[in-house]
Amino acid sequence: MAIIIFTGTPFSGLQTVAKQHGLVAANQPAAAEELSELSREICRDQYEDTCELAWTPFSPPQTHVEKAKALFSSMQEGKTSCWADIDCGLFPDFWLQTGENIRFVFFYTSPEYELANYLEDHEFDSAQIDRVITSWVTRSQAMLSHYLKHRDHCVIVNIQALEFEKPEVIRTIRKKFGFAPDTVSTQENTLPEKPVLVKYLTSSLLLGHEEVSELYDALRSAASFMCQEDSNFLSIFERNQALVAPFLKEVSRLGKLTAAHAEVSEELSLKQRQLEQLIDELGYYYEKSKEQHRLFADYLAADPLLNIAHRARQVQ
Repeated sequence: MAIIIFTGTPFSGLQTVAKQHGLVAANQPAAAEELSELSREICRDQYEDTCELAWTPFSPPQTHVEKAKALFSSMQEGKTSCWADIDCGLFPDFWLQTGENIRFVFFYTSPEYELANYLEDHEFDSAQIDRVITSWVTRSQAMLSHYLKHRDHCVIVNIQALEFEKPEVIRTIRKKFGFAPDTVSTQENTLPEKPVLVKYLTSSLLLGHEEVSELYDALRSAASFMCQEDSNFLSIFERNQALVAPFLKEVSRLGKLTAAHAEVSEELSLKQRQLEQLIDELGYYYEKSKEQHRLFADYLAADPLLNIAHRARQVQ
């Protein structure tokens, strides 16, 4: 039995990618789910109420070893099983001692990509942004450190390579381990290109974080497979400057769309006011007609001869 453990940074999109590309224990989903629950339980025991973005690598107590061994042994024997989990990357040595033939695939991201994924689902908060950056640094350093010490059972690769250059990623895993997961794709383009406005924002937020740029360069240099995303070795400042012209162009385009939208909105507002005025006028004349009909009926009732003549005309 061989088990490949996939892990990454908190906002790498690992769980989504793992499900859509078949990097999960398809035949033993319950065991994989229990492993993730155990992984989270170990982290909570270690950090209690601490925000998970502040979690750092640690060595869990041996009390969890037997449960982990039982779960690994329950996964399908004779074939390659997969398990994807974010938190397990904080203590990879623990998993190595609890299962046989364990292998790791570390998925890293660019710092801009990590921030972009975070901002897609969260309100902008500068303090929280700093925590996300710190978490990316901590988790990325932990993966890189383990990989450099244990290259024999690890692969490290940009998660975007799985999306755009998947065959090469699988070949890299197979060449390194002698086996690879039987992957499938249930959806194309699960990691879509980020809008230029988001790219510029995230690169701007990272300006001044030299340690982030240096760490990303170290990750790309160590990568088991150099994907297209990693081929541009510009610094964060240089990447930010390269985005200025596209950013201004997009701002101009959006400005024109906003102006056009405002013009259309004003025209619709005018039509709405005209319609409301027409409805008011129709209502006025309707009430006026009802009042005239009532007055005429009262007039007929007051003069019997006119009433008889009116009925006679109706019969004719």
